[in-house]
Parts: sequence; C-alpha cells; structure tokens
Amino acid sequence: MYIQNRNIPDRILKVLAELDKHPAVRDEVEVSKRCGETEIEIVIELDDEGYLLVGFFGHDLYMLKMPDGEWKQAYIGYDQNYAKEVLEQKYGLQKILFTHISGFGESLPVYI
Repeated sequence: MYIQNRNIPDRILKVLAELDKHPAVRDEVEVSKRCGETEIEIVIELDDEGYLLVGFFGHDLYMLKMPDGEWKQAYIGYDQNYAKEVLEQKYGLQKILFTHISGFGESLPVYI
C-alpha cells in the first residue's frame, strides 16, 4: 500500500502497515489499481472499549482491530432490516459493538 505522508502520526502509519498484510485489504488495493484509482480514503474510528475500526470509504470495506490485536473484516449494520435479515440471519454474523461511524454520521452496530 502506498501512503502519501501528509503529516500522518507514526501510530497511524503502524496501523496501516499492519492492515497492508491482510488479504482483504490487499485484494481491495489491487481492485482499486485495476480500476485506475490513485487514492483510497481511509477513516479510522476509535472505540473506548479497545476496538479500532478502519473504513475504506467508497469500497465498502471495514476492518476491525480486536482488543487482542487481531484484525477481522467487519460489516456495518447501517439499516435495521439489513442488520437483522442479512448480517445476522443470512450470514450468521455477530454484533460486536455499537459505535459512532463518521462516514454515516451516526452510531451503528458493527458485525464480524
């Protein structure tokens, strides 16, 4: 992953370096390159329970760093029906936390 340093703190660069090793992120970066995209907007959300959520906006990819340090692909329950019928019932995902997500401008459930 190429990062153009715009005064990005070292702790954030470390997070991005960790994510660069995850297959879901690598796949998303490759798709972006094939589509001619030169930038991916990344939003980092912190939660007071020890979670770190990184959203790759425009790509519908979210990665959740668990309190134990493991990264997992996450899904946002942006609509109550979608959360219940698709994320819970169809895919059997579990709600891990409920947190504010800047891209949506509200607090929503996060599933893995």
